[in-house]
Order: sequence, then structure tokens, then C-alpha cells
Amino acid sequence: MFGKTRTVRLAIVGFATVTVLVLSGLTWATVVSLRLERATRKTHANQRQAEAKKDLHNRLEIARLRVDREVLQVLNSEASRAYDEYEPRGNHLEAHTENGTTAEDTPPRMGNTASWIALHFQVTEELCWTSPQLALAKPPVGETHLLHVAVAKDGSRFPTGRITCVEADDSDPLAVERKDLLDQLALEYTPELFAERIATAWNASTSELAGGTGQGRVGGVCDGAYGRLSHVVRLQRPFLPRPLECESRRQVLKATGRHPLVHVEDTVEVRVNEMVPIILPLPGHTIPTLAFIRRVDIGNERVFQGFIVDLAQLADVVRHQVRDLFEQVELELALDAEHFDKPSTRLVALPLRLVVPHSGTISLPPNTSSVRATVIFAWGIAAIALVAIGLGVKRLVSLAERRREFTYAVTHELRTPLTTFQLYTDLLSAGLVPKEKKAFYLDTLNRESRRLAGLVSEVLEFSRVESDAVHAQMRNHPVSALTDAVRERYEARCKAVSMSLCIDADEADEQALYTDPQIALQIIGTLIDNACKYAAGPSHPTPPDEQGEEARVPSTIQLRVLEPRGGKLAIEVADDGPGIPLVDRRDLFKPFHRGSGRITSPAGGVGLGLALAKRWSRLIHANLELVDQPGERGACFRLTLPAGGRSSC
Repeated sequence: MFGKTRTVRLAIVGFATVTVLVLSGLTWATVVSLRLERATRKTHANQRQAEAKKDLHNRLEIARLRVDREVLQVLNSEASRAYDEYEPRGNHLEAHTENGTTAEDTPPRMGNTASWIALHFQVTEELCWTSPQLALAKPPVGETHLLHVAVAKDGSRFPTGRITCVEADDSDPLAVERKDLLDQLALEYTPELFAERIATAWNASTSELAGGTGQGRVGGVCDGAYGRLSHVVRLQRPFLPRPLECESRRQVLKATGRHPLVHVEDTVEVRVNEMVPIILPLPGHTIPTLAFIRRVDIGNERVFQGFIVDLAQLADVVRHQVRDLFEQVELELALDAEHFDKPSTRLVALPLRLVVPHSGTISLPPNTSSVRATVIFAWGIAAIALVAIGLGVKRLVSLAERRREFTYAVTHELRTPLTTFQLYTDLLSAGLVPKEKKAFYLDTLNRESRRLAGLVSEVLEFSRVESDAVHAQMRNHPVSALTDAVRERYEARCKAVSMSLCIDADEADEQALYTDPQIALQIIGTLIDNACKYAAGPSHPTPPDEQGEEARVPSTIQLRVLEPRGGKLAIEVADDGPGIPLVDRRDLFKPFHRGSGRITSPAGGVGLGLALAKRWSRLIHANLELVDQPGERGACFRLTLPAGGRSSC
């Protein structure tokens, strides 16, 4: 109404400036704190990642040492095995003794082997494949050449020149499996291929040693392209099965009295080379086969001996060895350069590497630090502080505005009576007022003095209510007593402005109110007084009667006591004046509000009446509101009070 003062504008600008500074500082502190906290968490995560890698490396090293120790014992045992232990189990030739009996099959010379060795084998330059774990084959009747009797499992004959000189009992699944594996080796490989692969593997091994990345093998003297020479002995020529170009082995035995596959010579030099790991791809196997093969030179003859590794069985052994370190572990062939660059997982004894489940990158740990909680707490405190400051500034602005409005209203209201006092007293003191008019002048001065007294009383009462100096004395009070007090005190006030006071309390006349009767009377009196100020006017015409004549009646103020509902009783004060515009209804109960339309009366006022009435209603637990009257003129105020039961009056 009065516009913003410079102080109010400065308060608003100051609050906005403080808010911006506080929020900017908190934002900067929050960003810096969160960045530092995230960097700290990332550092901790990297440390945990490094610790996890170190722990994994240590466990892998322990696991590798355990597996190498287990495997090296077996490999050393196999490497030290005598060359003649690879002789096949017995044979089906009828070797006659001196008394004419037939010799039984010779027992196997191969002792107990590791569970992860699938097959021991031997192949001669004549391509005769045997195994110390299988018996020599007996040729069918009518066959005169061993090259013609090697038949694959599916019934097809092997390529000419490659035979397996062993057989397996169909009732022994392990023997059948070994026989099938030996047949596949006979189909795919020759001694020349073995020699080539041994040379390739050995060259790769020596290159690894030269580069300093491998593990190496133990001792020995280099023997060309076939690995290191293990030892040289001079023994009786061993048993070497080979095919013969005669009609039958029985004829050889009867004609010469000698075993057809044994050459009896005094001594022979045997050169046993070191075992070399070789990868042997076989048809039908998704994973290449790992074999250890050595070359044995017996005089002028050459033979290759070795064994096949069962990787699945070896993996079970490894899992048992490292079950306390890893829940899951697998074996993987490691003969390429990439795997040689990972010595921590590669076994020394075998071209294999340990494969453990990848734990992945360790994510940032959950935020359990107090940084974020502190930031949130700081923002909460800042928000509360800003809200409190804002409310304080708003209250200060409101107080400043109310002070201005109060000053303006009181000054305006005091100016008229003071001017009247000054003028009338000057005239009376100067003797310029005729005797017949002195009574009028004195009556005017008396009225203006009462007006000033009422203004001062109203301001003081508002100050007492605002400072909580007014206390309600709640008790049951009859509705009829309240309406009688209203009629007695305010009926003459209404008649003075040519208005009539109509009280309708028939529906609740016997009811009682639980209230402070003095404060309730002041509230109703304020409403009636406002109606007298702003709704007073000329009389209103009535509808024409039967004779067509219109009668004029004065303006009316109605006081209606409604029927109690829900423990509440409502009293309405309505007039038939111009009413209250919508634009003024929002600030109707604010102090010093007098309406934007300048609805005033000669009595004036400072705009504290409805504000006082609203605050009085709160003291007695009542509610004062403006209600609409559809189809009716004027304003209607409703005061809802607690009901106190039926009156005993």
C-alpha cells in the first residue's frame, strides 16, 4: 500500500547477498570435500587392488610350488625309468622249453605309475607301436605279415607301414581306451615326426633359457637336436618288436630255435636322451594331447619312448593339492610366448599354467566416511540458518511496514480531531462563538475526545494482544445472555447511524458456549461497529405490496446464532451494505488494512478492528472468517466457538 522503504530494500538485498555467499561457499566446500573423499576412496581401492594382486600372486606361487613338487617326483621317476621297462607285456608266441612245455606270457615290467599318465608307448623305426601296459598282438590264422593285421577300432585298416603290435581285452575298458589312444598315435605320427617335434621343442626351450624367462631343465650334455643326453650304458641288446618278412613267426622259431624278435649279441651301447614335452594334436580331441617323449639309440637302431598325460586327471590332482588356496583351478597349455611371459602361473615341470577365476577390478568401497555426512549436515544447518534468517528478515520487513502503516494511520486519524480541537478551542477562547452555538461546539469536542480515547484504547489493546498480555477466562456461558448483552450495548449504536439490529437466536437460544464472554462480546461488537461504519446508508425499498406501493426500510445488521454441529456453535454477523471487494479479502485480517477502495466513514479508523477480532478469536479457541452469501448483498462474518452444552437458565 505504502511502497517499499529504503530500509526494506536494503534488508532484502542484504539477505540475498548473504544467501548467495553462503551457498557459494558451501558449494565450493562440498565440491572440494567430495573430490578429496573420492580420491581417498580411490586410493584405498587401489591399495586393496594391489594387496589382492599380491595375495593372489603369493597363493599362486605356493600352489605352483606344491604342484611342481608333486609333478617333478613323477617326472623324475619317469625320466630315470630304464629303457627296457617299455617292453610290451608278454607275447603270444609259443616259446618251447627244454621239457617241451609252452612258456606263459611274461609279466609286465612297468611298475606303478601316476594316475594322470594315460599311456606309456614305444615306437621303432619299423613303425611298430607297443605299450608296456598292453600285451603283444597275436596275428590271425592265415596272416603272414604283421603289417597286415593292424586294424582300427571301426574295422578299417591302418595305412600301410604303421601298425600297433598290441591287443586289448574287450572286458577291460582301460585297456581298450589305451589301445584306441595308441591306434590314434600310430595313424598320425612317425618316428621322423617325433624327431622333428623334439628338435623344435628343444630349440624353443634353449631359446627360452637364453632369454632368461624360462625355468630350464636339470643337468646333462647336449646331444644335437634331440635334447640332452641322459645316460649311456652297454647292455645286452633289448627286446625290440618288429615286423618280419617271413611266412610266420612259428616257422622262424622251429627253424632256428631262436625268438624271431630277439637278436642275441654280446653287448650294445644304449644312449637314453632326456624326456621332452611335445604337443600332439589328435583327431577327435578338442584339446591337444600333451606327451613326454625321449629318443633311445640302441646300437645302430633308434626307438622313441614316452607317455601321454591325462590333463583332466592331472587337473583333479592339482585341485586336491591347492584346495585350501583356491576353490576353483584349471590347467591350460602354455607353450606360446604370451604364457611364457607369465612365470607366476606357469609350472616348472610341465608346459602348463594355473588358471584361477578372475576376481575383477575392485570397485570403490561404499562411502562409510564422515565426509558426506558432514557435508549433508552442513547443508542442513545452512538451510535452517538461511530459513531462520529469511523469516527474521521477513518479520523485520513486516514490522517496518506495519510501523509505517501505523504511523500513517495514527497520524491521519489524529490529524482530524486535533484540527477540530485546535479550531474549536481557539474560537471558544476568543469569544467568537455565539451563546446559542456553544453547546454544539462543546458536544463536538466531547465526541472527538471520545474518538481519540477509542483510538488510543484500540492501539493499546492490539499491543497487549501482540505481546500475549491478554489471557482468556474460559467458562460455560448461555447464548441468550450473550445476545442480550449485544442488544443492550449495540442497538443504540445501530440506531445512531439509521440501521436496525436484528438478532435471530431461536435455534440455539437454550445452548451454552464454552468461551470468555467478555472477549466474545468484544469480537461481535467489533463486527457490528464495522458494519455501522461501512454499511450504513439510506433505506432500501421493499417489494410492492398488493396496492403496488413500495415502503422503504432502514439498513439492517443481522446477528444469527446457528444450530450447533460437531460440538461447535456458529454466530454470524451480516449486513446489507456494499460488501467487501475480492481484492481486499486476502489482507482483510492484517493490522492497519483499510481496503484498497478507501471504504471509509467519517468516523475513520486505523484498520485494527478486524485484526484485533481475529487475534481475540484465537485466544478463546474460536475461528473468525468471512463467508459468502449467494444472492445477498453486504458482508457476512462467521464466528465459530466451542459449544458448552445446554444452558440451565
